[in-house]
Amino acid sequence: MAPKKKGGGGGKKKKKGGAKGPVSTFEMPSFDEIFALVPQQQVEFVDLSLRFASLAHLDFEWHGCPTLVSLGAIKASIRARHNGGLATVQLYRGHVHASCLVNAAGVPDTTTLKDVGVVGSVPGRLGEDGEPEGIPKIVLYYNYPVEEFNDPLLMAGFDVCKAG
Repeated sequence: MAPKKKGGGGGKKKKKGGAKGPVSTFEMPSFDEIFALVPQQQVEFVDLSLRFASLAHLDFEWHGCPTLVSLGAIKASIRARHNGGLATVQLYRGHVHASCLVNAAGVPDTTTLKDVGVVGSVPGRLGEDGEPEGIPKIVLYYNYPVEEFNDPLLMAGFDVCKAG
């Protein structure tokens, strides 16, 4: 077996390509310049009071709720409050009536409070009088349809079940 040659590879290497064009003068803008181009969206907040249509002990509040929260997230928090036992949740603004239904048929769960007309406030923003604005309070009522049971035992009145 012949011994390996030591050395660099032999001959001259050819230069690839020709003369390069002028160097670009592009400079990367700073982050402040980039963020100045993007429209800033101030997040507004409300104190959201969620009230059950018929039982007051199931009411709860969400302090500092952003108006960008979706109706689906609000319904998920209501379901969590009821231990996940609700299939359908109906939300009403103002009072419980079909004309005040916020999540009517065809309204997606991705709709935000801002999309349904809720106006909040930015903490620390000064009002017309020069004083800091307070966070507005919004009341949403919720209800859910009752499950129907066709079991005769569940439909029986209490007087039938008395031992006697």
